[in-house]
Amino acid sequence: MSILKGIVLAVLIILLIYLIYTLFHNIKYKGETCRQRQLRFHYINAGADTVTDNAQEVINLGENLPNPRAIDHLMIGTTYLLNAGNRNRAREHFQEAIDNIVNRNVDTHDIPFIIERIDDLKLFLNEEIPLQGAIEFYINDQRTAPKIYKPNEPNIGDPDYKEKHILAKQRWESDSQNVHDQALSRMLADQLALVRSDNELLNYTLNHHNYAECVDWLRAKSANNKGDLAKINDVLKTIDLNNPIFLSGNNNSREITERDFLDTIWKRIHDPRNNDKLSELKNSLYDSVIDCVESGKHVCISGRCKKLWQTFALLDYTDTVGIMKSKQMIRNEIYEKCCNIIKNERESVSNIIKADYDAGKDTEDTTRMKKNIIDRMEQIKTQYNNKSIDENILNSIIDECKAEI
Repeated sequence: MSILKGIVLAVLIILLIYLIYTLFHNIKYKGETCRQRQLRFHYINAGADTVTDNAQEVINLGENLPNPRAIDHLMIGTTYLLNAGNRNRAREHFQEAIDNIVNRNVDTHDIPFIIERIDDLKLFLNEEIPLQGAIEFYINDQRTAPKIYKPNEPNIGDPDYKEKHILAKQRWESDSQNVHDQALSRMLADQLALVRSDNELLNYTLNHHNYAECVDWLRAKSANNKGDLAKINDVLKTIDLNNPIFLSGNNNSREITERDFLDTIWKRIHDPRNNDKLSELKNSLYDSVIDCVESGKHVCISGRCKKLWQTFALLDYTDTVGIMKSKQMIRNEIYEKCCNIIKNERESVSNIIKADYDAGKDTEDTTRMKKNIIDRMEQIKTQYNNKSIDENILNSIIDECKAEI
């Protein structure tokens, strides 16, 4: 009898442990279960091109994840595609993500990010992904969804409520694969075309500042640091293979090889107009080359190009070279611009008109004020007519912001 009691007790203990384990893994924190948080962590650290330990964990967790969300399918599919090279499984997970959007099984804040990332990655599948249904759902959802004010959002009685509520729409999604963002690629291609054109005009001055000189300088600077030297040599060994870089920008930048790409950067660093920042630019390039090695492995060719090009960020004599924005950054930037339009318009009118506007009163003055805001928001569209963001999504963002007026 005592043996039977012991068996029953052991079974009950095992069941209790299982229940606690299950409960722990299904408790949501900030909208995510423990497994979903683990999946995101490994995805962020998965790197690219090879099946790293983190990439394998993404695949293992993903294939055993109960009720995966659209964003989960995106992360799993991306890892299959860029790390494991399994196009079939990637395509299946991308389709599941799209189906979840169309079937409304998705956090609407995730939709533009998912659509844009799949649109970027379809190039690696060599086939079209049916995104139109998901885009149409997102646009219609934004136009028809009732405004639901959550506790952590700005108070509706706040005079600055409308601006704050627009900024609350911003989304910052961490993604280790954002180097494949088409917006970044287009900006890099356009900036590269302009820099190469500038370099050609200064060919006589810059001709002796070439790839060989750059390589010698990088190795000389790292000579007394074994760790840096190993990374420098690893990156340069890969660059020296001289693989082609395919960039497609609004200026139709032509194909360029990796050695020519680094040569272009080195020449730009020595542009006479950058003389006052020469030392800083060279050190920035040094840091950028070292950053091309992550977790002991060099990043993919797309990531390398973007890291190296960001050498110029805030240092080049222009205000634009080296500054690149992902689609996510562009989307959040638009929200901020719309917010500032409302803020500036409120500050430009009298306190009486401002009070009427904040109270929602329709007067001749507030009607004129709203029209001014709408007109200025519409003008924002012209700033993004270079296809850096999908036109339908751009219109939807502007419509969202106009609805707050």
